[in-house]
Amino acid sequence: MPTPPPPPRRVPASVGINVLLRGTLMQLAWLGVLVGFGVGWIFFLRSEAATWAEFRGPTRTSDGLVTDVRAQQTDRRMLAVVRYRYTVGELELNGLSYARYDANRLQPGDAVKVEHLVARPEVSRVAGLARRPSGADSLLFLMLPLAALGAALVKLTARVQVLRLLRSGAATLATVEASEGRRAVKFSFPDPRQTGPGYRDEPTRVSVTTETEEAETLVGERDHVAFVDPVRPERAVLLDAVPGLLTLDASGRLTAATSPVTPLVLPLLCLFVHGTIAYHVVARLLP
Repeated sequence: MPTPPPPPRRVPASVGINVLLRGTLMQLAWLGVLVGFGVGWIFFLRSEAATWAEFRGPTRTSDGLVTDVRAQQTDRRMLAVVRYRYTVGELELNGLSYARYDANRLQPGDAVKVEHLVARPEVSRVAGLARRPSGADSLLFLMLPLAALGAALVKLTARVQVLRLLRSGAATLATVEASEGRRAVKFSFPDPRQTGPGYRDEPTRVSVTTETEEAETLVGERDHVAFVDPVRPERAVLLDAVPGLLTLDASGRLTAATSPVTPLVLPLLCLFVHGTIAYHVVARLLP
């Protein structure tokens, strides 16, 4: 079995990408971020949270006239859609606002105060009414994609620790003792704090449980390479349990048997899609 070089050892980019991003649960988390925030943008643009962002700039109030009032049923409540006309300088503009149907007292022909942006007078609302049909509480839908993002970041933090051990951990041979369900194995290795000059007795063995998608294939009599924190040996990683099918080549260097491109697709797609949407939303709300 090839012996890894002493730390600090080089971790190729292909290995690092596989360690950080490969794995079913990790990819599902990024898929949740991609889809969940996509729906979240739709809810945001239909909610008063977007109006709050729009109306952070200087505003002015002008006189307006209600031209039409109609009922609109949404998933959650009945709304009154109030259409109005107002004049800013020589511009005659139209707009609409939303109110709770049971609380609306406006009728066609009623005079109203229209609040609008100074820089963009076409962006307006009747004073005291909503500019969009959904309240800011509709953004509670974002809890789902935020949970997916949190799960991805938690797993990413754990994977960074794995990379740190691959780079700086002490290499040793470990024995897989048992599988802990379908996604975890328990392995043991000699305590690195009880080896070296001055220690003649057999070192005690440290047992660690680690997550893996290869649990059933790792249990056996053969030894496995593990990388261990020499100061805190409870921090250890089994090379064969790391995503990406990592191996040691003939000179002991880390290599990945799987392509680093595939696990990059969803995270990069998330950055591109939501970065593009965020740019256009900001340009639309805060030009």
